[in-house]
Amino acid sequence: MRFLLGLTALCVAIGSVRGEGVARRYQDIDDDGQPEIIVENDYVSYSVLTGIEPEKRPDKVFPNGRKMPYKYGARFNWAGWVYGMEFKPTGRSWFVNQDDAGENWHGIPEEFEEAILMSELEPGVYATLLPGIGTAVGRGLCFRGSLRDVKHAPWQIEEERLDNGKWVAVKGQEPATGADGWRIRFTQEISTEYGYGCKYVKEMTLLAGKSALETRRVLENTGKKDFQTTWFTHGFWGQGKDGAFDRDCWSIVPLRPPQVVGSAYPNTLRDVEPGYVREFKPAYYWGPISREEIGGNWHACGNRASSDVFITGLDRDIAFFRVWTDSKTYSIEPFLAIDLKAGAKYEWNDLRGMGNGLKGLKAYGNGGMLDWEVKNTEKGKAILFKFVPFTALKGELTLKGAIEKPGLVELVELTADAAGASPTKPWSVEYQLPEAMVDCETLNFRLDVMTGDSSLVKVNGTYRLDVNPRAAVNGRAKGEKVVLLADTSKDEEGNWKPNLTTRYWEGALTDAGFGFQLTSSNSGGDEIAWEGVSVAIVASNRIAPANLRRLEELAERGGAVIVQGMIDYRSYEQSDLLPICADCGVSSVHSTSPRDGTREFKAINEFRYHLKATGEHSITSGLPFYPESYQGLGAIQRVVSKPGTEVVLTAVAGRSLGEGELEHPALIIGKYGRGKVAFFASPIAWGAPQACSIWGRLGEYHQKFLAQFALWGIENK
Repeated sequence: MRFLLGLTALCVAIGSVRGEGVARRYQDIDDDGQPEIIVENDYVSYSVLTGIEPEKRPDKVFPNGRKMPYKYGARFNWAGWVYGMEFKPTGRSWFVNQDDAGENWHGIPEEFEEAILMSELEPGVYATLLPGIGTAVGRGLCFRGSLRDVKHAPWQIEEERLDNGKWVAVKGQEPATGADGWRIRFTQEISTEYGYGCKYVKEMTLLAGKSALETRRVLENTGKKDFQTTWFTHGFWGQGKDGAFDRDCWSIVPLRPPQVVGSAYPNTLRDVEPGYVREFKPAYYWGPISREEIGGNWHACGNRASSDVFITGLDRDIAFFRVWTDSKTYSIEPFLAIDLKAGAKYEWNDLRGMGNGLKGLKAYGNGGMLDWEVKNTEKGKAILFKFVPFTALKGELTLKGAIEKPGLVELVELTADAAGASPTKPWSVEYQLPEAMVDCETLNFRLDVMTGDSSLVKVNGTYRLDVNPRAAVNGRAKGEKVVLLADTSKDEEGNWKPNLTTRYWEGALTDAGFGFQLTSSNSGGDEIAWEGVSVAIVASNRIAPANLRRLEELAERGGAVIVQGMIDYRSYEQSDLLPICADCGVSSVHSTSPRDGTREFKAINEFRYHLKATGEHSITSGLPFYPESYQGLGAIQRVVSKPGTEVVLTAVAGRSLGEGELEHPALIIGKYGRGKVAFFASPIAWGAPQACSIWGRLGEYHQKFLAQFALWGIENK
């Protein structure tokens, strides 16, 4: 356990405070007849499933009559499934903890999602090997939904306690206390008649006085044939203290530009700022973050109100992230791509650390988490560094290294007393920026937080110094009225039913400070009070003639009309409202959407369209576009812009679409009467699996784009 033992020695070197030790007990917390293992110290309490299947499946149903989903199926590796995790000093429970129709929203499970196809039993039907599960029979690519005849392979459980530097085996389930550390080892071996086999070992270790859970994993190919698979962890994040969605939550996935053109430092990070997590119903974001965009092998989440923070870090390069949101939770899922020849092993470790006192995160190490902020002082700009250790400290800490810009290197060495610094109290130190760096937008940091010769966290990257939220929107609309015309119908109570598209617009319009009304684009529109409306947004492919006349009248008197694709151009043939004069068809790449958990995610952006700004504009201000950032559009409506209009964005085809740098107009704006009109040549309902689109980490840039799009409608009013 190189990962663990190195950290243990480090904690001793800096004089950490041990606390009351580690305790372990067994308790049936999910009421299925099989007890779970609960391990805790002064800072952390976590529970894990044992992998021992209950003798009888719980007979539970929802009020609507649907059976409660069963976790011991063909998906999650139930042995070592972290069912719940709490930061004890603040009471922060990090994971959603509820059952819902079709899902178990609990903790942070893991799975090997790419099944290993062993033999074709009949055309399109395969015998499969599933590490962490056993064997099954499936169809096609053999995702979990197609699997049947699942045979679970048993798990062996071993427990050890650490006393006076020695690990000692523990038998039985009697409660235990006062250990220096506790380790649970889960082992599963699978052999098959097809020449495939594997052994999977997972070791989970919690040390006394330490706010991080460490896990070591080893997958061994014990068969005679090579295989490949993908591994990832879920994280059902977003749990508020009241059991509802945590509206104060933030998340970070460190990103870098896909292409760094002319950069003095190739490891430039595009952002590590906390991102806002929106609660959507029924809308959501879903999509990949490719390897070339990932700026670090970690992701983090936290809470604005309480300053709690949680880091998940791996010691292997992440192949891609899959990210999604939901009305009750969100997940950031790091994937590893594993290729194993017969007899080979693949080992990886992760660390899940918690603390309090940070509003974000720039870097982490085996010893703790580091953040900083730029502040104004009497002497000018300064950087306030905050470090939250994973153990309570005593003695001194030193921040040393260099801060650079092209042509200038400033050496840094700041030492301060660490007494009192702990997972609940940051160690902080301030660095006054030299005058030559005050106006820099980005600086390169090469820093170490150290005690003696031991490093607790290292930083090596180029970071932006702006302190504004990465996707902040100025809600300056002050209640201006917007009509949203969508493809919708009324419910039993006579209200228009929202859909994916309208929810995205609703969130953006709310952020921008608008008041809005929803109606059907195909109705007569008589129920809408058009008087005083400033902006109309058409989020539907067709529009009724009566509504088209209203849009013309709105623009003629000085209002704004925004139309998003895809549209049936015939709806507008009897009007010259739109800033386009021809529709040349749709380029759709939905058929090449990556499948869940397969390696197509690694190159997904090659099969998508991306937005490229033609210059500065208020709609696109502060947003990263191609080549700094991918958008991943699955479809583009190829249109011809009218003479005298302005193309604000073009759509650039990904490398594998065979169109090279061929660009299509994507956002066209023009004038009509005393008002203005705009056409965006793509659907904005990003996040649907068939479109597989996400911009940023959890759709924040997408939301800011829509908000600024609507705010453009009231500019100069």
